[in-house]
Amino acid sequence: MGAINRRVFVKKSAGLTVGALVLPGSALMFEACDPVSAMFSDINWKEMMRTHDLLWKVVPADMTEAPHFGNGLLGSMIWVEDNTIRLQVFRSDVHDHNDHTYGWTAYSRPRYQIGYFTLKTKGEITDCDLRQDIYNARLKGRINTKLGSLNIDHFVHRHDDVIYTGIQASGEEKLSDWKWHPFEAKPSRGGDPGSKGYGQAYAPYNKQKNPEHLVENYEGISVGHQDLSSGGDYATAWKVSRVGNDKSTMLITIQNSYPEKTSVEDAIKVIDSIHGKIEAGYRKWRAEHQSWWHNYYPESYVSFPEPDGMSMYWNNVYRLACCTRPDAQYIDTPGMWNSGGPWPYSTHDYNTQTVHFPLYSANRLHLGEALVNALKRNKVNLIDNVVPEEWQDDSALLNLATAFDMRGKRNGDGRYKEMVGCLPWL
Repeated sequence: MGAINRRVFVKKSAGLTVGALVLPGSALMFEACDPVSAMFSDINWKEMMRTHDLLWKVVPADMTEAPHFGNGLLGSMIWVEDNTIRLQVFRSDVHDHNDHTYGWTAYSRPRYQIGYFTLKTKGEITDCDLRQDIYNARLKGRINTKLGSLNIDHFVHRHDDVIYTGIQASGEEKLSDWKWHPFEAKPSRGGDPGSKGYGQAYAPYNKQKNPEHLVENYEGISVGHQDLSSGGDYATAWKVSRVGNDKSTMLITIQNSYPEKTSVEDAIKVIDSIHGKIEAGYRKWRAEHQSWWHNYYPESYVSFPEPDGMSMYWNNVYRLACCTRPDAQYIDTPGMWNSGGPWPYSTHDYNTQTVHFPLYSANRLHLGEALVNALKRNKVNLIDNVVPEEWQDDSALLNLATAFDMRGKRNGDGRYKEMVGCLPWL
């Protein structure tokens, strides 16, 4: 590629910093500024963002096609399997807490998948008309069957850690009950760490089985509880409210605690609290969620003439906010919508650095606070990672593969013993 002549303009005034990059012969422009600036006064954000919504006329059939939502800690996806609506839920900070006698991070402290809900339709599903409204971070539309349709209203509230789903049946379609399907709390990486291809780097290795998932009911609130043998637990709580045979709403929360085991109590409190808010005024509660997103998008603006590229950009701006927030966790390798697989942890030789890079260039620094907080919070662990111990007086080390606790001895994984640059780069 030949050299590109470019002009860069920077202007600072009264708390406002504006940068514009102009490439000759193109319409590419990037500006970063205060969201209340008059610079964006001529942009109709609602209409502009609407042109980048994702639309479905054919029903999404798996995770790769599903509408996806998140508030930086909780997430959701919706798709269809065998005339059944599948609502899968996620919490980004749920992982085990074993030490290295149970293997390296993929086996001792892996991220866990949470579970999913299913809703069976009465009629055969034919098609759909769904819109992932990224300006309001909300799913609206309907799934059609041979007997009628199911209208859907779904979002993950930005401020309250609750996943909301409203369903209304029309025609001869009738609502069935939501059913809960938890994932087993076990590593998703296949193979035995001591087998050929891994070698002595992972010995000793002790397999540990977590207790079975238990479901109980607490005065109308159902709770799926997952205890962890290494300490802590996590719980999924939900409450379904029905109006006749054709309308229902479901509230879901996922709570995580360590080393305490308070998730069940925490989850019940959240559902009780949000149910009360909705009874006091659903529209006001939803507006609080949408207002955050309306203020988020104007933190920076990019425009260029290729419409598919524009949609790619704005949908990734949407996804970044789905995946992290200051009081949650940074974005790890699985991301919000963890599908299991062989990398249920953070990989700090590339992924952590590159996934956070756009936060700075797009003027969304608050989304990087979780990463900064993790480094501060885990300072002792980073020092303890150093081998030999006498070097710990003035050194810290970030191993290639860690959980959110950033624990991982330099000699804990023989493949990466000499990879000592992860922390400086991060």
